Amino acid sequence: MASKSKTPRAIGGENIIVICFVALMSVYLYESFYLVPTLMSDYVGPSMFPQIIAILGLILAGIYFFQQRSAGAEGAAEDGQRSLSDELANLAPIGPIVLYVLLLEPIGFLFATAIYVLTAMLVYGRSVVESLVYALGLSTSFFAIFYYGLLAQVPMGWFIDTERVLPFLVQLRRAMGG
Repeated sequence: MASKSKTPRAIGGENIIVICFVALMSVYLYESFYLVPTLMSDYVGPSMFPQIIAILGLILAGIYFFQQRSAGAEGAAEDGQRSLSDELANLAPIGPIVLYVLLLEPIGFLFATAIYVLTAMLVYGRSVVESLVYALGLSTSFFAIFYYGLLAQVPMGWFIDTERVLPFLVQLRRAMGG
C-alpha cells in the first residue's frame, strides 16, 4: 500500500480574513456579556442581539473552515504551489474597504461610497464604465435611503462638505419634512 503524502497547506488570504473575523467575533461576544441593562430594558436585555450576531458569525466561520477541510485533498496540491504574489492578490479586496473607512469622515458618505464601489468593482475586474455606473447608482441609492428614507445622520464630510457641494439636498430633506 502506498501512503499518501500530505503537503502542508499554506494559510491563504481568505483564511487570514476569516481568522481575523473569528477574533473580532470572539471579542464582540466577550464584551457583550458586560453590557449593563437599564431600568427600562425588556426581558431580553441589551446583550442578546450582540450575542446572537457573534454566535452566528462564529458558526459561519466554523462552516467555512469545515468546507476548507473537506475540500483539503483537492486544494492541498494547489495551495502548495501558490506564490507570494498569489497570496497578496487574495488580499486585494481589503484595499477598497480600508480606503472607504479612511475617506468616510473627510469626504462624506455619498462620495466615499461612490469611490468605494468604483474601486471595488475595478478590483474585481469590471470595466471602468460599468464600475462608474454602479458607483453612481449605488451611492446615490444608499444615500437616498439613509438620508431621506430613514432620516439618518450620515457623515457629510469636512474636507468635501456634501451639503455645500450639493445644496439642494438639505432643501429637499426639509421639503420632505425631515
